[in-house]
Amino acid sequence: MGRRNDRASRSRETSKVLCRDRQFHVADRNSTRRRRISRVPTTTEVGEHSTENTMSTTTPKRGHTFSGILAFAILSAPALASAESLSSSFKEAARNVAPSVVHIMATGRADVAGLAGDRGPGVPFGNDLFKRFFDQLQPRREVWPPRPSASNGPRQSGQGTGFVVRADGYIVTNNHVVARAEQLTVRFNDGREYEASIVGTDPDTDLAVIKVDVTGLDPVEFGKSRELEVGEWVIAVGSPFGLEQTVTAGIVSATGRSGMGLATFENFIQTDAAINPGNSGGPLVNLRGEVVGVNTAITTRSGGSMGIGFAIPSRMVRAVMDGIITNGRVSRGWLGVQIQTLTAKLARSFGAPATVGVLIADVIADGPSHQAGIEAGDIVTVADGRPIEKPGDLLNAIAESAPGSTIEIEVFRDGTRRSFEVTLGTRPAPGDAIAAATPAADLGLTVERLTPGIAGELGVEPGRGVVVSTVQRGGIADASGVRRGDVVIKVGPTEVFDPDAFRATLAREDVTAGVRLLLQRGTAKHFVVLKKPE
Repeated sequence: MGRRNDRASRSRETSKVLCRDRQFHVADRNSTRRRRISRVPTTTEVGEHSTENTMSTTTPKRGHTFSGILAFAILSAPALASAESLSSSFKEAARNVAPSVVHIMATGRADVAGLAGDRGPGVPFGNDLFKRFFDQLQPRREVWPPRPSASNGPRQSGQGTGFVVRADGYIVTNNHVVARAEQLTVRFNDGREYEASIVGTDPDTDLAVIKVDVTGLDPVEFGKSRELEVGEWVIAVGSPFGLEQTVTAGIVSATGRSGMGLATFENFIQTDAAINPGNSGGPLVNLRGEVVGVNTAITTRSGGSMGIGFAIPSRMVRAVMDGIITNGRVSRGWLGVQIQTLTAKLARSFGAPATVGVLIADVIADGPSHQAGIEAGDIVTVADGRPIEKPGDLLNAIAESAPGSTIEIEVFRDGTRRSFEVTLGTRPAPGDAIAAATPAADLGLTVERLTPGIAGELGVEPGRGVVVSTVQRGGIADASGVRRGDVVIKVGPTEVFDPDAFRATLAREDVTAGVRLLLQRGTAKHFVVLKKPE
């Protein structure tokens, strides 16, 4: 009993000590809070306080707490400085390019819309995966006669973006922004507005140059798109949904994107910078304020940004721009072949060790490749010193070479590698979008180039034939069973590979006697005869 009382007595004494300790620590924390609220102690004060209370059990806690805060502040300082430096880079880049960026307002007749208008610019036959973002405010789904005249036809308006490339009024934008416009107005960031005219367009890259009659403008500076690296910061400037001078930021997600069916020559920069309808034709800018691309298309299922946008690289933009401004058109090298993707089955059938390369499907008689000795069935692996892995690589390599220049082509043939010196010809002009949409010989149909993307949508082989873009209701083609989306492989006995060849071949035929077309619809082929009434 006495031991139990002793233990109880000791327990009470211990409790009192613990209570006093707890009260002391609580008071100390409150005291510390009051001091911190009134004033943050300096290092000297902390040191002095610690010295005076070396025997206190609470001093190390205060010292350690402040040391941790001080260490965190010291370590955070470089990160904060880095963030502020990055922010300053964004601000400076935006300021540099803002005076050069213009808002483009386009007005035209709805009836001039061709294939691009039917499917939404850049979207292969209704597939909404890829969508250019020229903001069509009154899109037309079909183009049927009777066609209204220019005076009474319905009007449609659109908007996009461009940027000044020369002080004397030259502006770069996308072809699909201006190709069908009858009137163009550009507005600068200071509110000035000018009427603009089209200098030239290049549907093969979806680029265009327009001009305003004014001097003393601030042109952009171009950067080197070939030096872009994945992960590099970029900003997009434009007028999404009409909100002019909008700046968004992101990184370069990928480079060299091709094979998407958006243009004949594709070498896109992919970015996650937010771009939306109205950004089309605007600049993609690095943090030095240099233009490295032209925003052209997005992948979307919602109509807006999903973090996947595509820009034409500045290297291609400059070449096209210079050609249009200097010569009114773009001249490109021409190899004189038809090419296709090298699949695993085809590679095995040709004895190729891998699917890297491009298969020559046909060689045009007396063309540059034919004269150099290249044959159908050859697999191109290198062109002008550049590795060739897919059709887009070869197309871009040849297009970037000047007509008349001689380049080395390496091919795989019959188990061996061979080299040929090819003197390039001049690539036949594709014809602009408006000319390509002119009804052929009043037969009631129009055709456009069969791109790889459209070919994939239709389930046909790319590079062979032209696709029917519109069919006039009640016209000759309609009465003969031609449908939009049919692929014209032959006109009479002659194979056609592009709209120019189609129109040239058709012009040689007697359409009053009847002209025979070989069409492909899906996997089925059939003939039709188009006969113009006498």
